[in-house]
Amino acid sequence: MNIDDCYPSKYLKATDIGENKEVTVTIARVEIVPMKGDDGQSETKPVMFFRGKQKGMTLNMTNKNTIKKLYGPLTENWIGKSIRIGTSWVDSFGDQTLALRVRPIMPSPAPINGREPMPPRSNGTQWKAPMVTLPATSAPAQVAAEISEYHEDQWDGQPGDDQGDDPAF
Repeated sequence: MNIDDCYPSKYLKATDIGENKEVTVTIARVEIVPMKGDDGQSETKPVMFFRGKQKGMTLNMTNKNTIKKLYGPLTENWIGKSIRIGTSWVDSFGDQTLALRVRPIMPSPAPINGREPMPPRSNGTQWKAPMVTLPATSAPAQVAAEISEYHEDQWDGQPGDDQGDDPAF
């Protein structure tokens, strides 16, 4: 028996995902929800809900700031955007605690010179992207797309790659 199952929560916890795991989710909505604070007093916190998931994620300052950097300060602009949620060990009040952490999803690289990105090598690792020289007038978004070495659909198979082991939360 997993002892954490004895303490159910309607909000997402790090143990729902597991250590060294990540899941990709799409933001459905953000609500301000009343809840009890650490001191037992009533307070409100933002809670982010996801498509196809029952549990919402209470947004702490770290995760709020990560999403704000990705999609801006207006939560209505977050709707329909995808993020990865993983876990990390953090210091919390003098103790090590497994915490939820939002991680960005990098865009798939755009075709370069009309060619699609290389498929993974036979050992499962990725080819390194070729060095690309771009004209000084290229738009930043085009530059980012053309030099991206990361391809979400061709993850390198390392732990936490979310290949079919999506926890039900």
